[in-house]
Amino acid sequence: LSAALDIPEEDDPATLVLHVSEYQVRHGEVAAQLDDAIEDADRLAHQAIASSYTYATDLYNEGQLEQARVAFERAELLLRGDLGPRHVLVLLSLAEIERVQGNTEAAVGWLDRALAMAPTHRGALEARIAFAQGNEEPSLAAALLERLVSRLETSDKKVDVLRTIADESLKAARNAIGQA
Repeated sequence: LSAALDIPEEDDPATLVLHVSEYQVRHGEVAAQLDDAIEDADRLAHQAIASSYTYATDLYNEGQLEQARVAFERAELLLRGDLGPRHVLVLLSLAEIERVQGNTEAAVGWLDRALAMAPTHRGALEARIAFAQGNEEPSLAAALLERLVSRLETSDKKVDVLRTIADESLKAARNAIGQA
């Protein structure tokens, strides 16, 4: 791609910024080369994301949380615009690092982003419910638990979650009555 667009090649990683308002029409052989280059760039991007995620996971497993955070943030940056499961997993990993380090607000922010992408993701729901219950947010906990019910496999688990929804809803009602 860099040769076709006359971009100098460097050893350092770089970001190519394309401006929509500026374009060139390429025909014939150059157009075919660009198609190949775009496919290569896409393949390399997928490899970079997988590599960053694997590296970040290894760092996390070794207990190197700050380095893992940086690597997961790099993977998250590479996944901007992607609403798929890989992005959700990266966000959950960042939330877990923040949780382990006691940064509740940051962890909740990552989880909320994950839930915005995948509203019924079981792991994200369970983690966010735990924070809602720990932060005395019974209305939010009940709403999230309601989403979780459909993701459960057994009737026993569903009954337990429905009981918890009732408990959280009663807490929310008591809080509302107290405020009124």
